[in-house]
This record gives sequence, structure tokens and C-alpha cells, in this order.
Amino acid sequence: MRREKRAMTMKLYGGRLSPYYERVMIVLDIKGRPDAVEEAGVPGELGSQEYRAINPIGKIPALALEDGTIIPESAVICRYFDRIFPTPPLIPDDARAMADVELACRIADLYVAPALVPLFQATREGWEKGERLDAAIADFGAALDHLEHYMRVSPPAGNEGWTLADATLLPIFFYVAMMGARHGFDPFAGRPRISEWYRGIMESDRAQASHAGMQQALQAFLAARG
Repeated sequence: MRREKRAMTMKLYGGRLSPYYERVMIVLDIKGRPDAVEEAGVPGELGSQEYRAINPIGKIPALALEDGTIIPESAVICRYFDRIFPTPPLIPDDARAMADVELACRIADLYVAPALVPLFQATREGWEKGERLDAAIADFGAALDHLEHYMRVSPPAGNEGWTLADATLLPIFFYVAMMGARHGFDPFAGRPRISEWYRGIMESDRAQASHAGMQQALQAFLAARG
């Protein structure tokens, strides 16, 4: 049965500096429905009372449905879009392939992304090379090793065959590559599965556009800070 396209009445709160917001935008691009939401920014600012009136958790992204219902959490939002816009599917039907996709997403969210936080702090505060920075890099490497060990997701062929794992990992790896360059280590060295996936996905127009959009958002953020 053919589904009618929905009017642009949903609102997505957040911004492309966030890898969690960006994964939702990637999902909408995969679905061919970037017009399904109005990008609403963050009223007030992140953590403000104005934004907490919309999403009491205070984090981004948050999706406002047509009736005003708020859905927080990027993973939930992505699955919502996968249900209302079912083609192409983000999760394979095959049980083994499904598990591989879900596991890559889970490791990215529970291990890799949190391990980036101390490196962001090191960048912001200008940590000198030493024990504290070395420990942060080592912890980050351990998180990447978890992903490398269980990485069984192949890169998509161009803009076809993307899964939720690709949408989840790609914006996180924007920062993975950046932190490696900033702090003098190669996050892909000795991790052939991750390296193959990243090289392959970056050959697609979608991945290039995503990284370019995040870079533009980062430059705007830094310029605003002076």
C-alpha cells in the first residue's frame, strides 16, 4: 500500500554540531524525506528553561510531532522515522545482520561517544601532553577496540544500502577523526575493520555532505564564541 507523504509539520530541535542530531538528519536523507521536519534549533539555548519546557531532559535532539507530543533520544526518533517511512529500511530483516547493526549502534553510544568527552575537555582546556591526556587517549582507544572487535557492518555502496549503524557511526566518527588529528594519534591504526568501513562510507556523497555540514556548524560555533 502506498503511503502519502506527510506535510512538514513535525519540528526537530537541536543542531548539526551534535552527532545525535546529525544521525536523525542522515536517517531522513536515507528515507528521502528531509522535508518531513522543520529544523527548529534550540529555543533559548541548550539547558535553558525555555528549552526544558519543551524537553525536560534538556538534551538534543527532540522531535515534536504534529499533535505536540515530544519524542526525545535520537535512537528512538530514528526508529520512529523508520516505522512511518518504511523504505528503505534501516534494520535488516535477517536476524544475524540485525544483531550486527544493533550492536554497532550500541557500542557507539555506550562506549565510543562517552570516551570522546574527556578529549573534548582536553581540547577546550588545552591539556598539555602528560598522564591525564594519555589516560584519556588510552580510554578512547579501548572504546574503539570494542567497536573494532565486534564491527561486522560493511560500508554502504555509495548512497544505497545504508543502515542505522551507518547513520549512527558516521557523525560520531566526524569527531573521532578530529580528536585524533588534534591530539596526535591515529584512531584507525591497527583497526582494519573500522578503517575499511570509514574509508568506504566516505566515498559516498551523503557522508561527504554530512561531514561538511558538521564542519560548517563547528566553524559557526567557534566564530560565535570569538
